[in-house]
Amino acid sequence: MNQSRIVRVAAKISLSVAAVALGVILIILTISLLEHHDLRAVFQWVIIPLLIIVVVQTGIGISLLRAAKKDEN
Repeated sequence: MNQSRIVRVAAKISLSVAAVALGVILIILTISLLEHHDLRAVFQWVIIPLLIIVVVQTGIGISLLRAAKKDEN
C-alpha cells in the first residue's frame, strides 16, 4: 500500500513536469510569434526538445500509474 502511494506521487510529479513543459512551449511560441523570431530555429532548438520531454514524461507517468494500479490489486 505504501509503495503504491509513492509510485502515484512519482507519477503525478512526472505528469506535472510534462504539463509545465507544455506551458513553456506555449509561452515560447507566443513570444516568438509576437517578436517575429525565426520560427525554424525556435522549433529546432527549443520546441522539439521540449516536446520530447513532454512525450517521455507522459509515458513515464502513465507507466507509473499503471504500476500503482496493478500493485493495489
